[in-house]
Amino acid sequence: MDLLQLTADMAHLASILILIHRIHIRKTCAGISLKTHILYLTVFITRYGDLFLYTHSIYNITMKILYLITSSYIVFLMTLSPHYKLTWYRGLDTFTITPILVLSAVLAIIITHRYTVFEVLWTCSIILESMAILPQLFHLTQVPSLPALPLSHLVALGVYRFFYVLHWMHASFNHTRKVDFTSFLFGLLQTLIWADFLWVWYNRKVIK
Repeated sequence: MDLLQLTADMAHLASILILIHRIHIRKTCAGISLKTHILYLTVFITRYGDLFLYTHSIYNITMKILYLITSSYIVFLMTLSPHYKLTWYRGLDTFTITPILVLSAVLAIIITHRYTVFEVLWTCSIILESMAILPQLFHLTQVPSLPALPLSHLVALGVYRFFYVLHWMHASFNHTRKVDFTSFLFGLLQTLIWADFLWVWYNRKVIK
């Protein structure tokens, strides 16, 4: 682990905790796309499928478990919690996620570095994460009157993305003297989508 990864991990976890805090403070899931968080949970499940099969540091195990628990908790609140599931705007969360799942799986099989189960799953998670925020973006652009997500949540996501791109480039170059273009390209794609998301969020604030 290096400082880049630590910064990215802390920002990522902070973004999730900020969202959970927002849900509980406002007592509502309005403005949040369940489909985005189903995709995020799928990202973590595919990325950390080998969690208990290989030796990992205590730090890595702890962070992976925290990501899985917090993401599962958001999905639980929006689907099974007697109160919060009623506050999710089901009829407005209409983005179709099946093409994203299929595209991620197909591309992972094509561009993976090694044809092992966990390597393909890891590659799939990288591709899927780059597009996971699209349902949330669509949700906000289609229904401008929905409550906006906290700026702190969006900033934390941006910090996470920026430092993880740097971390992947640094780690892959130090390891192989080459940049891992899968991580870099899809990390860049995710950063661009996040920037567009932030722009939409800002315009909504200005209009209001």
